[in-house]
Amino acid sequence: MKKIIQLFSLILFLIITTISHSKVITITNCSAWNDQKDSLRGLSKEMHEKNEFIVDTNRKLLEHNSILTDQYIKNTNEMFKKNHGKDLNLSKINSREYQIEYSDNKFVKASTDVKYSNWNQKEIIEVNLNDKLISKTTEEIINGSTHRHQLYSFCSKNGDNNKDLLKKIIGK
Repeated sequence: MKKIIQLFSLILFLIITTISHSKVITITNCSAWNDQKDSLRGLSKEMHEKNEFIVDTNRKLLEHNSILTDQYIKNTNEMFKKNHGKDLNLSKINSREYQIEYSDNKFVKASTDVKYSNWNQKEIIEVNLNDKLISKTTEEIINGSTHRHQLYSFCSKNGDNNKDLLKKIIGK
């Protein structure tokens, strides 16, 4: 009986310890700024109805969920069709999981590999939890050539103004 109580106590201790160290953090109200264009596109909710990042340290996963606006889908498809002669067929709801490589109380780094029929792509996400600043680096390998670009997301904290945060970070 004494061994059963000790075993039960050990199991209970492990469960409580594991739960107390795991974190699920949801970062919402995120907007996008592309380093390839000197603009603040996305900050006025023209691109996303919803754009969030969920960090789950217990499962070692970062999940990015976004819902694109109908107007953004329409405009992007029209531009793509004009340039390439066919629809891009963007999905309205998008979700992707990334494996967390590093996390602490201030930073998270996660990545995923995506394979398409014509090319491979690696996406790396770095999150500054204090500033709610997210950097997404995409490396595409197409026909042996590597293309790299970054997308930044600024997420508001309790109604903070994203433009004010952007001014602090890049001085614009």
